[in-house]
Amino acid sequence: MSTNDFRDVLDSLSKFGGYLINFDFKIWYRYWIVVAEYERAVIFRLGRILPGGARGPGLFLTLPCMDMIRKVDLRTVTFDVPPQEHQNL
Repeated sequence: MSTNDFRDVLDSLSKFGGYLINFDFKIWYRYWIVVAEYERAVIFRLGRILPGGARGPGLFLTLPCMDMIRKVDLRTVTFDVPPQEHQNL
């Protein structure tokens, strides 16, 4: 085996490894869930809530095709109420 053949094989393996790592990262990136300070995550596994109830804040890894995430926002929601013309006593 000559030096050029060895370099070609090494180059092919490094490209394949790069593609494999990139593909793997793209697949698993979808299953990392980020929960902000003002949120909690409720994780359902096969339709049932996991023990411990709501979780967060933080970074959570979910299992593909088994887990379903629902984020709950804990912030207080306010809105303006228009002034009333008449008051009933």
